[in-house]
Amino acid sequence: NKLSSLTPFQELFSLKKLDISYNCVVELSEVNNLKSVSKCYELNISGNPVCSSIGYRELIIYVLPNLRVLDSVPINCSERVAAKMLLEPDIFTSAQHLRAKIELWNQLACPEINNETVPSDEPPVPLVVLVGSFMNGKEDIAEKLTFKFPDQIYRCKKCTTLPLEKNYSPDNLISVPIDEFNTMIKAGRFIFYYKEVGYFFGVCQDEL
Repeated sequence: NKLSSLTPFQELFSLKKLDISYNCVVELSEVNNLKSVSKCYELNISGNPVCSSIGYRELIIYVLPNLRVLDSVPINCSERVAAKMLLEPDIFTSAQHLRAKIELWNQLACPEINNETVPSDEPPVPLVVLVGSFMNGKEDIAEKLTFKFPDQIYRCKKCTTLPLEKNYSPDNLISVPIDEFNTMIKAGRFIFYYKEVGYFFGVCQDEL
């Protein structure tokens, strides 16, 4: 068993039960390949590295609304509600995302020039902002780009109030207490910040 991608299952529209336990699926974004298998009511992915990813169970429950059993554990109503709340942001959360993007562009559109600025004909270093819904593969894309072009691409680090586990500590996340995060907000240290699933995330000005 060395299956690492769920792409082969994209066109199995009538599939109702699937057992791919103890394989080599690592990326959480692979779960999106199961969207078309909407009739599936029992799925077992236990034993794959992806199972240790944050939000793994919620994402699968959201992607497969007709699923009844996941990894031999029945899915209850509270899990379905939690998955929907996590992956379908309410109007307030969506408004926060929009505000964060507007704040980012406003700050980027107001360059500061002082006596130490060195004239140059070269264009500024481009900043790429990956946007999209929660858990849609943005982190995977960023990680692959920085790995492939380490000398050309720098991945900005984010401060977060999300407590990071020892076995899950991404290089681009720095966990800080909520009091410290609030102090950083008051000090104007963030280019932008936002709240996602109950936790704050922010990119410091020092990253640019």
